[in-house]
Amino acid sequence: QSAGNAQKTLDFILPLVQREDARTLLDIGCGTGVIVKTLIDRGLDAYGAHLRALEPYWARQNLPRDRLFIVDATDAQLPFQDETIDFAFTLGQ
Repeated sequence: QSAGNAQKTLDFILPLVQREDARTLLDIGCGTGVIVKTLIDRGLDAYGAHLRALEPYWARQNLPRDRLFIVDATDAQLPFQDETIDFAFTLGQ
């Protein structure tokens, strides 16, 4: 699944990001963080948000912990100021 998500990023997400000239990205429902890692590796300012903690997976991806956020489903607050995210997306399974 990790290789597939990285490929989806390169095939689908990255072209959209480039077309929109976006630099700060948010993967909503980031799961194991593969897409966030792929975008960071491409020099983008990428973040991920998920409903549950997946720290063991995030650690395996060597992701900076300040790039990933656990969101409480009851209030869905994200730690970003208004208009600081250029491009937000989610990919379902």
